[in-house]
Amino acid sequence: EIEKGETKNSANEMDCSICTTLPSTLRPPRNTICGSCYEGARTTIALLKKLEGSKEIHDKTSDNSTVNNGSSLSSSPLFSSEPQPLKKVIKWMKRMKETEEEQKKRIVFLSSFVSGFQEQL
Repeated sequence: EIEKGETKNSANEMDCSICTTLPSTLRPPRNTICGSCYEGARTTIALLKKLEGSKEIHDKTSDNSTVNNGSSLSSSPLFSSEPQPLKKVIKWMKRMKETEEEQKKRIVFLSSFVSGFQEQL
């Protein structure tokens, strides 16, 4: 039977300790997660495994390379030899976003040279 204030779906589903807006209203057990949070975690883990695989390929192809601007996958703490918790993923993603912004600035700078050569200045 559905209690007052509950919908049919919320009565059948467990409370999620990740995406609930009011953690104080969680019913026991309080350490459960919903299906969408579970799928999000699985997707994140799959992404990490994919990036680790690309890191191994990157390491094999760049062993003889001496160029490293600090933004390679191998310089990331995400790919250290010790296990990393998922909380470091956010830091890594922010760092990669900053690297992307720096690369965009470099592309804009270099594209000004290209346009100058095209105009034969």
